[in-house]
Amino acid sequence: LDATFLTREPRDQARALACELGVRLVILDFDADVATLRRRVLERSDRGADASEAGIEVLDDQLSHHEPLGADERADALRIDARLPCSGADVAALGRALLEPGFHPHPNPLAHPEGASLRLTRAGEQLSTRRTPG
Repeated sequence: LDATFLTREPRDQARALACELGVRLVILDFDADVATLRRRVLERSDRGADASEAGIEVLDDQLSHHEPLGADERADALRIDARLPCSGADVAALGRALLEPGFHPHPNPLAHPEGASLRLTRAGEQLSTRRTPG
């Protein structure tokens, strides 16, 4: 599902649907500060090549209505450090990581109630994924 899921209710509905269908749910929790978000929205607007019509007003509205993930949601969340730009290769690496059989944001979510994060880093020319403590 591709949506902002800013509030608890639609996230709960998505979790219930995943449970009903017997499929795994991983919440991608993109972490970026407000200044980074604002800068990116303005840069996309300046380029005039953004498929989204969401401007600063939409961002402000989203930020004012955002409900942080609850502890139970964080157990199924993968925090993504979104402060740095990412490439198509980064997105592909993330997709591969999510498709790993038995992938869970953390092998033992009860031991790490904050979930885990995945940082996409470049080691020379190689793209690698490294799971880091939440």
